[in-house]
Amino acid sequence: MKPAMQNTVLIAIACVFLISCSSQEQEWEAVRETVNGVLVIRNPEEPRFGQLNPELEENLSIGDDADERFQFYQAYSIALDSEENIYVLDSGNCRVQKFNKNGGYVKTIGRKGQGPGEFVNPLALYIDGHDNLYVSEGRKMHVFDRSGELRKSHVLENNIRDFFVDEDGHIITFCMITDDEGSKKIIVKLDMEGKIIQTFAEYTDVEAVRNQTEGGSVMTFKAYHQYNYWVYLHPVNTERFVYAYPSDYRLNLADSEGMPFLRIEKEEAPSPITREEKDFIMSGIERRARQRQIKLTEDVLEAACQFPSHRPFFHLILVDDAGRIYVRTARSVLDRSSGASFDIFDEQGYYLYRMDLPFSPEIIHNGNLYDASTSEETGYVRIKRYAVKGWDRIKTGT
Repeated sequence: MKPAMQNTVLIAIACVFLISCSSQEQEWEAVRETVNGVLVIRNPEEPRFGQLNPELEENLSIGDDADERFQFYQAYSIALDSEENIYVLDSGNCRVQKFNKNGGYVKTIGRKGQGPGEFVNPLALYIDGHDNLYVSEGRKMHVFDRSGELRKSHVLENNIRDFFVDEDGHIITFCMITDDEGSKKIIVKLDMEGKIIQTFAEYTDVEAVRNQTEGGSVMTFKAYHQYNYWVYLHPVNTERFVYAYPSDYRLNLADSEGMPFLRIEKEEAPSPITREEKDFIMSGIERRARQRQIKLTEDVLEAACQFPSHRPFFHLILVDDAGRIYVRTARSVLDRSSGASFDIFDEQGYYLYRMDLPFSPEIIHNGNLYDASTSEETGYVRIKRYAVKGWDRIKTGT
């Protein structure tokens, strides 16, 4: 067996850890007020402490094409338990691989199949405060104890993907439904049978359109793309979570009962969607339809895309173990540059930094960034961990 740990590699992003301007600190001011019992923090467009340029040092790499235990294919999700053991949802191989914090193989949980604790299409995983492991397959939820033994496999009434589990064993997630009022994205609390206990928020979804084929039959379909507004949610801890809908720059924090207690806003002008951007997106959808031998006219394509008036403000939300919130800002679909940009807010809701990274991490924990990088040639994945130098010097609060 080849060792999972590889030589330390230094990624030089910048020599400066952060740029902080004293005059900016003196002039910077956020508006704090209470609206309908909810504390609202309205932040200016620029962060209080300016640009954060972290220096990263790779301190772990897990992956070995010669060892089946370290081969990952379509690794969609990573999670850590209380001892910083690393769990990798190896979706292409229908299993969860557990490694210790030094990258050593511990065990395999699950396998391909349709029986209890077996996977057909695993999509996401979550580890609760007691180190129980939850694996979602959309309409199925598998629960394993901290030793990796199956507790139960649940068939759900609703299809889920991104989720977490609160202290009472309820699932907080979002679902897509269609009723008499149209298609919706809803943030909900479910029991372990997938039944809706409570609805926290509702947002509109794109509507299906009709397309007549050359043979005269009519098909209905939805065209999802990079500029659709999606729903993002992430646990802050087992009792609180943050959720958002990127039609505006607003983050909502609520407790597990759905009671909002903080709203974070940031001043930012919307970016209209240009004709060139629309054409780029439409050409991609048309190409995929043509591969499936479906012919779409330009009018049907544009109707299906249902472009909003402006781009989404962001594409991802992460929370670190200190309660800081990281919002990955959206770019134009025409921007082919690598890396990702984040706005960082503290747990009180104040805009601290803007940060650029060479990748978009899966987890930010204890001064480390965890990433799953996929080889374009083989499709296999490496799980990498990077230490952020000077992590303890990152400022917080106002």
